Amino acid sequence: MPDLLVRSFAPFLLAFQPCFTRPSFSSFWALTCAWILCSGRRSLTRIMQAAQLTEFKHFCSFHRFFSQARWNLDDLGRCVFQLLLPFCPEVVVAAVDDTLARKSGRHIWGAGMHHDPLRSTQKHPFFAFGHNFVVFSLQVALPFAPHKYWAFPGQSISRHLPANAKLISRMNLKAALYEPAGKVAKRGRPRKKGNRLPSPLQMGQKRYRQDRERLDEELHQRPRERCRVRALAGLRLDLDDVARSQTA
Repeated sequence: MPDLLVRSFAPFLLAFQPCFTRPSFSSFWALTCAWILCSGRRSLTRIMQAAQLTEFKHFCSFHRFFSQARWNLDDLGRCVFQLLLPFCPEVVVAAVDDTLARKSGRHIWGAGMHHDPLRSTQKHPFFAFGHNFVVFSLQVALPFAPHKYWAFPGQSISRHLPANAKLISRMNLKAALYEPAGKVAKRGRPRKKGNRLPSPLQMGQKRYRQDRERLDEELHQRPRERCRVRALAGLRLDLDDVARSQTA
């Protein structure tokens, strides 16, 4: 292991050893120490340059640590919780928040179009390409700052929703949606996407046509309630106007 920090920091890093294989843990150890020593923008290249990690391993090993190494981010979060429990009071305070990490490039795994709350206004929503992390964090007051609370991320909750919970969010009306990739008994590379689904705009238009047909039937069957049904139909959301406002 590279000896970059004080030895008292070693027991803290050794608590994460069960989450990695031996080669991956050595990369994790080096990257964590280099990340602390790095000043300025902490990109992977700057981190390796700050601690001269190329003398310890080839730079490709650190890139493969994030793209191919066998470790799970949620397992890391559970280890963080175990380390923080001694500092927690009897009543544990937690918070849930999402963070948009903007990215650019054609080969970034898992990236997509997400609502950007910083650039959006009430009238004009803005979408950005990148990763959107919904994280469960633990609020802890550490001994050196007893009156200040720190949020330590622990687990991504969007992938572990219970069966009776639904995630509601904003989406571009022209977003490309796909079914989950099914298992196909064929040779070659497995599919990443299933069949193409209609866009949210097309789904909304189809739903509106179905509701309009149902309302027309009620108009003929219940003439006394014709005025009330027409009033409800007038409150419909014009999806075409919404689509034009997003593209404007």
